[in-house]
Amino acid sequence: MEEPTPEEEEEAKRIALEDERVQDLIQGSDYELEVIGCMALPNGEKRCMLLLELENGEKYTIIVNMSEGIVEEIMEGEGGRRDRGGGEGGSGQP
Repeated sequence: MEEPTPEEEEEAKRIALEDERVQDLIQGSDYELEVIGCMALPNGEKRCMLLLELENGEKYTIIVNMSEGIVEEIMEGEGGRRDRGGGEGGSGQP
């Protein structure tokens, strides 16, 4: 993954915030939206990954297709990983 340019970062955030599903998650609460990185795919499309953190602590990873100007996927957790729940070798320290 590569660092986005300031223009890509602004565009990715705009696309994400215009999506109805993202608006439903935010629902007027405070949030932080950060572009984690972008990547060019072999077919020439460019995608950016964003992290949405809500004031209640919930985190969502948003995949934006920059070429089509759409939100492609929204996943619970940071980087698509589940923050809580089962699974092998949890990430938290006791």
